[in-house]
Amino acid sequence: MTNEAIFVIGSTVVGVASAAASVATSAFNATAAVCSVTAAQQADYPLIRWKLSMTFDGTGSLNGGGVHLYLRKGTGPTPDVDHKHHYAGTFKVDKANSTSEQVLTLEDVAAPVGQDYEGWIENGSGKNSSPGWSLEATPYTIKPQS
Repeated sequence: MTNEAIFVIGSTVVGVASAAASVATSAFNATAAVCSVTAAQQADYPLIRWKLSMTFDGTGSLNGGGVHLYLRKGTGPTPDVDHKHHYAGTFKVDKANSTSEQVLTLEDVAAPVGQDYEGWIENGSGKNSSPGWSLEATPYTIKPQS
């Protein structure tokens, strides 16, 4: 039908971060494991779908919190415990699933249009992540069907 909203997905996942290192609880990911997106990659797509795949180690317990996503625009300050600028959302962790991989998504995150940016995560789950987690960004938009 005409004028119904449809999703227009970018042609590909544009930013991928994968890490050999874990992310300690209450800490940010290392600089080598950021998910970078350029202005050209998201040109006509003002929204980003973020996907986090993460497993947690066997020590401690998940507190039902989440893993927080922050965006670093251009050459702005690197997100850390003292610079929590540009909060983009929280991946809600399933606290009942403490040892299997969790694939979590954040939809409708507004992208800084016309700017390069990076996705950074802060582990607020209550447990250290296991090595091998990944973060992906896919640009998209919603528009009326023609």
